[in-house]
Amino acid sequence: GQNQGKLLVLREERGLDGESGQLQSTSDSKSNVLYLGHIPHGFYEHQLRGYFSQFGEVLRIRLSRSKSTGKSKGYAFLEFESAEVAKIAADSMHDYLMFGQKLVCRIVASEELHPHTFKGSERRFKKIPWRKIESERHNKDRTEKEEAKRQRRLAAKDRKRKAKIARAGIDYEFDGFAPAKNDEKKTPAKRRAPAKEQTPVKKPAVATKKTPAKKPTAVAKKTP
Repeated sequence: GQNQGKLLVLREERGLDGESGQLQSTSDSKSNVLYLGHIPHGFYEHQLRGYFSQFGEVLRIRLSRSKSTGKSKGYAFLEFESAEVAKIAADSMHDYLMFGQKLVCRIVASEELHPHTFKGSERRFKKIPWRKIESERHNKDRTEKEEAKRQRRLAAKDRKRKAKIARAGIDYEFDGFAPAKNDEKKTPAKRRAPAKEQTPVKKPAVATKKTPAKKPTAVAKKTP
């Protein structure tokens, strides 16, 4: 009845065939843009261009990636030279099993295509080292004004955290962030210069007096 009619309308809106539930062919579409979903891990721009070039010339590829990690989101848009080649590729690769993933492949109608779909597709993807950037930002040398501002911000976060715990009815106390006082800041100890090697001082030689050798005394002979 009415439920079946609504279901058929939904299938038509999603591009599914009313009886089989499969993706309808868009042979009457003049679009040469292909949507590819359920892309397996490791199948990126270079691999997509190399694989789909067997159907015809691929003009542009836009693989959707995460801005924070750079990993693939599992879907992409491919633009072929002609709409006929795009249709052949869509009919051939839909429900194709690749590395354990069943691909979803269909033609994107021209009226559904966003003007910024291929924005940045000509640039080579470069992974941004966000962890290294954040580490350098956190460990950078700060002025006294910047350090004071950072401590106030951390202390404010602790107060909000304690208030939230209190509103939840939890009796819990913690030390939290204790800002350092100016008078407690220790100046870095100066490094001592390495001691120079001292050459041993030669002591002046002390002249010793030589005692003259005693001459042997002659022994007088007794006469008989």
